[in-house]
Amino acid sequence: LYDLSKSHKQALSLVELCHQFVHSYIFMPALDESGALSAILFASDRQRSKALFEIEVKTVISVFEKVAHDEVIRVHATFDDDIGDYRVLNS
Repeated sequence: LYDLSKSHKQALSLVELCHQFVHSYIFMPALDESGALSAILFASDRQRSKALFEIEVKTVISVFEKVAHDEVIRVHATFDDDIGDYRVLNS
């Protein structure tokens, strides 16, 4: 389904990365030559026909550590009639 020889780098925001994981249609481990987990291949249900993403395990660990150490000091939520939901701002 994917031509892995035609890869290119693409930056995803943390929100985009989370959406890809949460809505993953494809989510599978990539192992190195020794059989150790080296990366994760993934694509959301919406992106599966456009691209297959790969993220190194060390990058996943780094992202998780940054999120775990993030400290929300204040939360402000306002209901937005246009979207029918709250807009939440953390600081």
